Order: sequence, then structure tokens, then C-alpha cells
Amino acid sequence: MMWDKDSLYLYVVNELGLVRKIDPFRNKVELQLDLQATVDWSVLSGEGLLVLTKDNRLWIVDDRTLMVRQVIESIPGARGIASARNSFYAFVATGGGKTLEVYDLVDAEKSQTYQATEFALPEGSPSGASPLKRFDLVTMSYDGRFLFCESDGALHRFRVGDDELTYDQAGVSISRSPERIQISEDSLYVSLVDKKGNREHPGSPIKPFGIYVYNVDDLSTPEMAADGGQPTGFLVREDASKSIFGTVKNAPLVQFDLEGTLVREFPELEGELASQILIYPLKPGFLVVLTDTKTYVMKQL
Repeated sequence: MMWDKDSLYLYVVNELGLVRKIDPFRNKVELQLDLQATVDWSVLSGEGLLVLTKDNRLWIVDDRTLMVRQVIESIPGARGIASARNSFYAFVATGGGKTLEVYDLVDAEKSQTYQATEFALPEGSPSGASPLKRFDLVTMSYDGRFLFCESDGALHRFRVGDDELTYDQAGVSISRSPERIQISEDSLYVSLVDKKGNREHPGSPIKPFGIYVYNVDDLSTPEMAADGGQPTGFLVREDASKSIFGTVKNAPLVQFDLEGTLVREFPELEGELASQILIYPLKPGFLVVLTDTKTYVMKQL
């Protein structure tokens, strides 16, 4: 689930290849496309909606009309894709995560290939950080400035310049079973989400099942740790409240303050599990929550 470039519509892509463009406040499906292929990954780029399917094809879909514009027919071993609304490149992890291929989306051609082993540990990485070994869970910040990935349970940050990458910083190993990299919609904060919780970052205590939140510019010291019992996802709001929302065991949607303390649960979603949470940029105080069965629009203030 992701917002369109104007934050008016939501794109929802399911595992079976059904792509929907939804008006969440009118509860209306505006457009629909069936790719008839099993989906691994989807993200919005400057060239449209990108959908990576299990048959190693990368679909470029016009985000206004949901018409297929181009298909890159074969990216062997593709296991993750990253892009941003202002980017005309797709960054695709291949080779078991050891390789990152860059595709020019205008020409639908590969423009660069990086090997994880070619990058030395950057200066400014904290003590205990290890060099990059894989490009796992590749994720780009919404403003297109940074590309993050996970390797050996640590966050790694690259600065993006067109299709060129500069390895900026490696973090320390904090994750036991990393699930995804969560970046806030304002592109200010990043977390490495893990159902088992993060390991303790040296000098930054954390409770069991807690998840660290870092400033995107600094992986050396966490900003805070959200402790809610079993967090699985976080989102930093862009309004004055700067609250963090996520899910914890036995609670489908919760709110944290910036001290990492759980301050509110949402009984409206009892019996559901929020798999994705988005703020609504055009209506302060509103959240859009995706569960296994429905998409909810909720007023949190």
C-alpha cells in the first residue's frame, strides 16, 4: 500500500497480482489491473508503479491509468526492489542479495551493477560495525536521498545520486530476524523491524521486543526505542504530535510517544492485525491502516 504522488489515491497491490487504485475517503476503487502473476514486491517510482513478480519480471505501470507501460522480462534471482516518487531508477537485489542491479526506468535497461564485496567499511561507522555483505531488504527513503539495506542484522546507508551510490555508513548488528526496513513518510527516521525485537545497541538500553528508531543521517546512535511488547512496524507522523504508530502482540494498532512509551491502543481494530500503516498527508490526524481483510481510515487525534 502506498500513496500516489499527490496523496489523493492509494495503490494496493496484493500477492496474486491484483493492483487497485483506491480513493480511501470515498471507499471507492477507481481503477484495477490484474497482472495474473504472483507479486514479490511493489514500490512507486518517478516512472510509475513498479511491480516485481516471482517470474523475475519487473512491470512498469502508469500510476494514473494503471496501464502497463513496459515490462523488463527477466531479472534472474531478483529478491527486492527500491525506488522513490522522484527517482527514475529501480534498484534490484539479485544473486542471493550479493549483487545490486540498477535499471534506468525510462529506457527499461540495466545501467549499473554493484557487488557488495566492492564496498569498504565507510569512515564514521560506529565501533563494532561490519562491512556490507548483502543487499537485503533494499528500501529507499521517500525523498530519494538514501538507499538502505540490511546485512548481518545491521542497517547500511547509501547516498543516491542518479544511478550512482555512495556507501555512507554501516550500523551495528541489532536484528535477530529482520523483516523489513521502515522509513517514516517524512524521510527523517528509519527502523529495522524484527518481531523478536532488536538486540541492544551499545550504550542505548532497550527492553525485550523493543525496536530502535534512528535518524536517517546517523546510524551510530538511536534516537529512541519503542517498547510495546512485540512491535512489528513503525511510522513517524509528520504533524506536530510526532507520534509513532505500530502493532504489538494482541493489539493491532498502537500509538507511542517519542520516549518510546505505549500511550494508546485502538479497540476499533480488535480482532484484526495491521500489516501496514500510513499517515494521510492531506488530512492531519488521519491514518490509513491496511489489515488482512480491509483498509481502514482512522482519525487518531
